[in-house]
Amino acid sequence: MLNPDNRTLYLDALKAPAGYELDYAAAASYSLNLTTLIMLPLALSKYRYEFDQKEKIDKIQLLEALENNYDKMDVFCQKGQIAVPKNVNILYSFLEDTVVETQIEAGIKSFHPKIWILRFTDENENYKYRLIVSSRNITFDKSWDTILVLEGEKSGRTDENRKLQNFLNYLADSAAEKIDQNRIDKLKELAAELSEVHFETPAGFDDFIDFRAPGALGADSWPFKMDYNRALIISPFLSSAILNRFQGSSNILISRKTEIDKVYSQIKNKFSQIFLIDDLLEQDLNSNDDSLDLELSLRSGLHAKIYLLEDQENNQLYLYTGSANATKAAFNGNLEFMVGLRKTNPQITLKDLIEAPAESEIKFSSILSPYIPDTNSEDPEENSESELRKFKREFLNLNFYLEVEEKKLKGENLFDLKLKCREREAEILSKDDLEISCWPVTLKKDKNSRSLSELLENQIIFSALTIDSLTSFMAFEIKISSQESISFVLNLEFAAEPQKRKERILTAIISDQNKFIKFLYLLLQDKDQFFLTDQSSLFKSKAGSSSQNNYLGLPLMEDLLQSLTDNVGVIDRIERIVREIEASDQKRIPEEFYDIWEAVVEVRREEIEGY
Repeated sequence: MLNPDNRTLYLDALKAPAGYELDYAAAASYSLNLTTLIMLPLALSKYRYEFDQKEKIDKIQLLEALENNYDKMDVFCQKGQIAVPKNVNILYSFLEDTVVETQIEAGIKSFHPKIWILRFTDENENYKYRLIVSSRNITFDKSWDTILVLEGEKSGRTDENRKLQNFLNYLADSAAEKIDQNRIDKLKELAAELSEVHFETPAGFDDFIDFRAPGALGADSWPFKMDYNRALIISPFLSSAILNRFQGSSNILISRKTEIDKVYSQIKNKFSQIFLIDDLLEQDLNSNDDSLDLELSLRSGLHAKIYLLEDQENNQLYLYTGSANATKAAFNGNLEFMVGLRKTNPQITLKDLIEAPAESEIKFSSILSPYIPDTNSEDPEENSESELRKFKREFLNLNFYLEVEEKKLKGENLFDLKLKCREREAEILSKDDLEISCWPVTLKKDKNSRSLSELLENQIIFSALTIDSLTSFMAFEIKISSQESISFVLNLEFAAEPQKRKERILTAIISDQNKFIKFLYLLLQDKDQFFLTDQSSLFKSKAGSSSQNNYLGLPLMEDLLQSLTDNVGVIDRIERIVREIEASDQKRIPEEFYDIWEAVVEVRREEIEGY
């Protein structure tokens, strides 16, 4: 059955299995929220961090997770669909190399998949794989979504993942000119490994998985070619042409009122039952649940995409879920990703999937209300694209890039960030009724927003920035004739940037001795024994207290020696960070640290020379 009380937090689905940690992850999403993305390394890190919206995430905790994981992730999204963050955060810079914007190619209307493929490793270099297929973008949207999580391990050669491999290779090939070869190789290596991976289907389902990627590599766009008698379709967006392709005449449709209004007259003979999700009832479902504050409380709106097909002759039920709406664009133009499962002898009907069999469980039907026809609307295919969105498409074809000039002012190293446009196409910015502003996401808009009309002269310069304000993420806001605005972020290319920029940002954040010791402490903790929320109080005392001194003695020595035995990579990371801090301000490192550290470095060098 479809049970609205069976819920999974997006972040929980990313956590590593016990005894494992992230080795590499590739993700694809139509839209992207930087605030959400910056939180994901905490879920992917070695810490069992408990997310709580009421508690402010410590910047040093987040920094360690980012520094350890940002180079293990590649996240693809559609160009122009990164949301402008509400708050300034200098840590966004650590995501720049992670985010890959995909430019819409000829024949593809939207880059619309929502998928993660993760590879985890243990201390013996054994691998586990996880595939996450969702209807949710990488955002904290409070809407009804679906998520399918499949776990896998290597089990010999198999052809069952071929379409998934093709999808990953498509991502790699499409990004060939945007990211370095090492990242392309990682993605292709993961795709190749999937030829030996078997994913386990959920309990009760057949050993059958049907991967579909409409739009990629000429893949077949219509997955529902099997014989079936009846279908249940859940989709927030609809097209009459697609709904009429489904077999039968007693199907069930669940969607939003505005969408059903547009297509009802064309599809009413195909569906015997049509429902809306009741937003008011969604709040009641969550009113007694305090554990879901971050992501699931007060959800409103339908965003799930589910296709259930009932084959009564063969007593089978097919379930497809993923990114594809029931629209023409999804099956004839977009790049999507879906997964199909099959259940034989299900002993359940489409009606049972809506009606819960147990009194103690919440019925899916309890959040549904019957649709009452309103035919005073048009089919969505007839809607015209707004002038603002048409201009955005033109705007995204402009070739912006960044340059950085370093200079010294009053003894401090500061930087001019210059926004330029490679081609004279910038003339499209000179329309009389056009207003476009821009600003780096690491700066506040109200004080730093600049008009793009300055680009018609030469360049836009954001002057005298500190190292931690430099970023390739540039926010843009477009208005035409003072209509409603549209805003987004682009991840621009640096034509030239300061050397070791991220290392210098890291050392700028570790601004005192207590932060240095806390960062060190986080680096050295055992991944299976350490609970971050239980230990964070160790460093809550004020600077100058005994908190750092308590760790600088025997506990630090023990952790460093343990890492020399179990994880020398951490020692190498610490050595690199120490060198960077020493180059800027050695006073941020306690003298007592060197009493222990010099001996550890000597042992490490002897090990390297011994090889």
